[in-house]
Amino acid sequence: MTACVNRKHTKKVAAVVTASLVGALSLGVAPVAAMADDSGIETQAASKRDVFEKATITEALTTNRDAATFATDGSLEITASAEGLRGVYPTKMTVAGQAITLTEQGYEDGNYEVVFFKKGDTPIYERDSAGGVISVAGSTVMPKAVGDYTGVLLMKKGTSYNGCYKEFNFRITPAEIGDVTVVDKTGDDFVYDGMDQITDAEILINGKKVVPGSFIVEYYEVGDNSTIRGLVTNITDAGNYAVKLIGTSGIYKGASDWGYFTVQKLDLAKADVVIDDMTLDDLKRDLDGDGKPDAAVTSVNGKTAVIPELKTTFVSSKTQTVDEPGEYTYKVSARNASNPNIINSKDVTFNAVIDKVTDFRYNNGPLANESIDNRDGSFNTNLIKVIGLDGKELAREGYTVTVTDADGNKVEETNLTKPGRYTVTVSVNASYYSYNIGGKKSVEVEIYGGQVASSDVFFSYNGVIGGTSATDTYDGSNLLDNLKIAVIDTFGIELKQGEDYDVTVKDAAGNVLTEIVDAGTYTVTVTSDSYLIPAGQTFTLTVAPVTVKNVRVSNLTEFGKHAFFPYTGSDITVELEYKDGDEWKALPADTYEIVARYSDELNGTYDVAKAINKVGFYEIYVHQAEGVKNYKLNSGTRGSIGIDNKVTIGADTKNGAIQVSDAKVFTDVPTTYWAAQNIYEANRLGYMNGYNDTTFFGALDNIKRGDVVETLYKMAGRPTWNDEDYKDAHGGYVTGFSDVDSSMYYSKAIAWAKAVGIVSGDTGTGLFRPEDNISRQELAKMLCVYAEKTGKDVDVDTDAVLADYEDANTVSEWARDYVAWAVEADIMGQDSPLRGTDPINRAEVATMAVRLQPKKIQASEDLIPRA
Repeated sequence: MTACVNRKHTKKVAAVVTASLVGALSLGVAPVAAMADDSGIETQAASKRDVFEKATITEALTTNRDAATFATDGSLEITASAEGLRGVYPTKMTVAGQAITLTEQGYEDGNYEVVFFKKGDTPIYERDSAGGVISVAGSTVMPKAVGDYTGVLLMKKGTSYNGCYKEFNFRITPAEIGDVTVVDKTGDDFVYDGMDQITDAEILINGKKVVPGSFIVEYYEVGDNSTIRGLVTNITDAGNYAVKLIGTSGIYKGASDWGYFTVQKLDLAKADVVIDDMTLDDLKRDLDGDGKPDAAVTSVNGKTAVIPELKTTFVSSKTQTVDEPGEYTYKVSARNASNPNIINSKDVTFNAVIDKVTDFRYNNGPLANESIDNRDGSFNTNLIKVIGLDGKELAREGYTVTVTDADGNKVEETNLTKPGRYTVTVSVNASYYSYNIGGKKSVEVEIYGGQVASSDVFFSYNGVIGGTSATDTYDGSNLLDNLKIAVIDTFGIELKQGEDYDVTVKDAAGNVLTEIVDAGTYTVTVTSDSYLIPAGQTFTLTVAPVTVKNVRVSNLTEFGKHAFFPYTGSDITVELEYKDGDEWKALPADTYEIVARYSDELNGTYDVAKAINKVGFYEIYVHQAEGVKNYKLNSGTRGSIGIDNKVTIGADTKNGAIQVSDAKVFTDVPTTYWAAQNIYEANRLGYMNGYNDTTFFGALDNIKRGDVVETLYKMAGRPTWNDEDYKDAHGGYVTGFSDVDSSMYYSKAIAWAKAVGIVSGDTGTGLFRPEDNISRQELAKMLCVYAEKTGKDVDVDTDAVLADYEDANTVSEWARDYVAWAVEADIMGQDSPLRGTDPINRAEVATMAVRLQPKKIQASEDLIPRA
């Protein structure tokens, strides 16, 4: 159903998607709709209604930045997204054969809006006195879940179809579930233990725990060749199994996927198998009356399990049956040799006794699990007592006490004060009592250095104290440095990280990390083996990718008001930068891919170009490279060409074409000159310019020492520094060199270079010789010292590097290390001999400057003079 009415100025408040909700859409798109405003003449309403009701919506954009194309029958299916799909916004329509583009800026400015309903619900149209619709209301929804929806596109101010609206239908289909895995809660493999494995199963999707109730979970037995055999309600036997997830809500509603896992056979040779001391009466009451123990207790994945399929076979001396007190050894194995769940066997020793002790005491109380603050006390095994059947204490020789730590290592200390978790086992020495009595008991003892309440674990992120979560945006730094943790015990003492407590950082997949750099969700957990800290002391940090909105080409050559790519005959690489607040930042080359269209004339017919290498005009389109997670380019589908991913020439330009020109940047530098590109780059980066800012560069002219220091000063970004102490009465710069005129244009740069230690003058004279031509080895020294102060490694094997040059003897002894570094850094000696003492020309200096520093840098602290 469609309609069109005149624009009126009354408006009823309805649940609509306005600029605040489509803000996620407004990234680098043309700011105006391709429609002119009209005057709202009454007599045009009917014809507009007729035209608009025949309109066809062809393309749309979703709020998670996916392009959507309508089928020829007007239908649209889109996949639900974990990023939070909230709606569909038409971007292209055909009205009376005319193609119309709806821009994101138009949504932002309120030129048009979209209201959503569940399919089947009836929109309520508010009408003006002439019967026209001026707003849409009703049971509006925000389409987040899987289902069928109706959208109403309402054209408003600033369009020639002001007041028209069109309904369109779309369906949100379930998202693919992804990687489904099943693990044992203990973190170990599933191993047969005679019990239902489903009880201990934990299901993960892409490394994250499944939210209970969000899926129907079904388990199946898996046969050969991964054949699904049948549904099972419990899993006890070893074998291969599958889990099927069926989404019941959210973005996975109606979707299904499989995960596979294996229950390993129980290997008795590796299992912890125990037969406790047994009385003769107990043995006589065994299941088959043969006087032998029928079952053994095993420990599987840290859990105690009694497995009836086990049998015991006589191994030790004495009789075949246990009919008198003593020590016996039996082989524990599966009752049936072909048991599909159990392999191998194990010899186990136990005591047959007349009776068993049941009274084990500690410090005049029952021997039980303990949790002890070591500042108030300790656990002393000398305080353990065993009370015999006659009520008297057994002699110390009559029982043994063993202590093991959490890793199973034996602990020799009798007084436990070191924080940690211990297992204390007391065993009666049955042989000491001629096997008249026996028995054993184990307890868990935890020693901690103090207690910490949940309210005394404090997290602060970027100075904001309190809370258990924060959000930030990727910037390449270790964001974990922004998180501060304070843990205070019940005595008010602040604990020390690494000594009193540990901090564990995990990503969404459960990987343990030492820093947080990339976009994603991370958990930071505080635990302690020394202090009693309540479980769940966790901080969640969500790092969002950089949302790249405004993008422009950054490596154009600018000469006057003209910006272009100089033609070199080679393929040109497009470099991009994006706007972050008021600052333009380089966009890493591996985050985007470029599509270009070429025409030999401005505004001509453009065709897709495989490379940018011909003289002419290019339209540049960008989209996000595959696998990038730290940057989010709102650039349409990969490889697309459209208004949403067209790149501007510069910060203040409209969409347009970028020229590749064979015009000379400098009148005296042909585009085919070997150093032309480097001269262009040195000029573009601001390192060097033409004589007196003219179009003459003087590529073959030798360069003066003063001009080289001026170039280095520009490469350093013209650092801001307190230069008042360096000025003379006339405002010139005192350099400390008697042969440098303080009024010369290069005096400030030389004063700076001397202050930061890049230049020192000639040994013995203290002169700088600013008007002398610089030699190649002198330039190598200045560049090397500059490079070191910008953080570059300047270590080099001098003899090995210079051995490759026949004219190494032209390099003075004092300059050998500097020249060798320049060669090793691919700055000097690539295309020519060393010629250490020869002068160097301006083209070569431009080339070396660009090779050393191909991009502008942020000023280093070492490049700022200190008082």
